[in-house]
Amino acid sequence: YTQETLTVFKEVTAEKNAPLILAQHQVYPDLESDLKADYQKFNRHTVLAALNQLSNMGFSVAQHHIEHGIKNVQNNTGLMGRWQIMSYEPLLIYDTAHNTQGLGVNMKQLSSLKAK
Repeated sequence: YTQETLTVFKEVTAEKNAPLILAQHQVYPDLESDLKADYQKFNRHTVLAALNQLSNMGFSVAQHHIEHGIKNVQNNTGLMGRWQIMSYEPLLIYDTAHNTQGLGVNMKQLSSLKAK
């Protein structure tokens, strides 16, 4: 999140009398996923925070279902274009980074590949 979006989140949660849960401030296991972009770690934390909140509300999802779901996002949803490696020779990666933060993480990950 950015400071600008955090302000909106705080306003809306106060208006709705709802809790504001910042997934980045929680500790979660690093579950294996078929989505390989570095930024997907943050997205997984958001999913796990939502599931934790649902659990607090009395809903239950078995751990093995959570692990299987996160491991198979592309197959389960058809999601494409998120650090999708199309070719290794030459290296061709598709990613639909849609904000400055996402693009920055992509560039850092790409630079780490070039360094190897």
